[in-house]
Amino acid sequence: MIIKKPANILLADDSLFCRAKLSDILLDGGHQVTFAFDGAGVIDEVGRSSADGIDMLLLDLQMPHVGGFRVLEWMKENGYVGKFPIVCIMSARESRETSKRLAKDYGVGEILSKEFTHKEVMAVVNKHLYPSKDSSRREYRMPVNLSTEFKSGLCKHGGAILNISQTGLFLQTKLKLLAGTLISLEFTLPDSIKGEDVIVNARGEVMWSALPSDSENRFVGAGIRFKGMSVSDKRRIDGYLAVVELRVAAT
Repeated sequence: MIIKKPANILLADDSLFCRAKLSDILLDGGHQVTFAFDGAGVIDEVGRSSADGIDMLLLDLQMPHVGGFRVLEWMKENGYVGKFPIVCIMSARESRETSKRLAKDYGVGEILSKEFTHKEVMAVVNKHLYPSKDSSRREYRMPVNLSTEFKSGLCKHGGAILNISQTGLFLQTKLKLLAGTLISLEFTLPDSIKGEDVIVNARGEVMWSALPSDSENRFVGAGIRFKGMSVSDKRRIDGYLAVVELRVAAT
């Protein structure tokens, strides 16, 4: 997407690797980046500027000393929640348990998995910086970490599903999947009714892909939209999402 104007994004992460990778993505997308190396740096930057000039906060929740949760508490106590969009960075397993609470208590707009890709970052950032007029109903995407086997043509490949919704998923793979490619997937979900794992089969179309620049790049994959599955498999996905959301909401 062509951005309307550069945004000043405050990026807080104690990991040099994540800071470098995220800043490269954001700068490449036309945005400006200010760094905080821990939660104390975020509090100092937000307090010093009174949030003026900050268009978005990308906040790692797992930082030493002053962590991301303490930052969110401080922002809430001092009236900064709602001043600008907040996107939190955390592992898929942890985000499953806390994403609803973060949205409800602190106004966090979205959770970005630490297994992020270039296109995932830009899609999340630009969605919250420049919300479309018809985006009143947003589909919830559940962060997960599920192994999968999929077929593209006659060949079978391995990968991982990093988020899933009622209409699609993000597939992490080093295979170059071009937009429009049709694939079939097989993955396992826990069945809340039977109390055991069940295999789900689905067909999908590649809507977009982040292609690897080299064979060592693991932050690649594709956004998949479901194109067909059985009624029972669709119910399993819907049931899984509903149960996990209720479980998170109850925490």
